[in-house]
Amino acid sequence: MPNQKLIHTNPEELQEMITNALAKVQPQQELQNPASQPKEEFISREELAKRLGVSPVSLWKWRKSGKFSFIKLGRRVLFDWQQVLVDLKRFTVNTKVARREK
Repeated sequence: MPNQKLIHTNPEELQEMITNALAKVQPQQELQNPASQPKEEFISREELAKRLGVSPVSLWKWRKSGKFSFIKLGRRVLFDWQQVLVDLKRFTVNTKVARREK
C-alpha cells in the first residue's frame, strides 16, 4: 500500500498528533452540522453544586477565585454548564503526575 508510512514515536508525541488532527476536523464537523452543537444550558448555584457533588460554600469559593465563568442577573448567579465543563478540564490535576512528585 503506497500511502502507508511507518512512524516511530513515543506516547506523548502520538497524543499530540491525535490532538492536532482532531482540532482540524472538529471545527469542520461543527460547521457541517450545527444541530449537533450543544445548547446553552444555564443552571443555578444550587444545581451546579448538586451536579458537581460539592457544597455551595465550595462553589462560592471557586467562583470567587476565578475557576468558573458565570453571569449575574440581578442577584441571581447562573453558570453555563458547557463552560463549567471546559473550566473543570482546565483546573484538573493529573493525579499520576502529582503522586510521582511526592
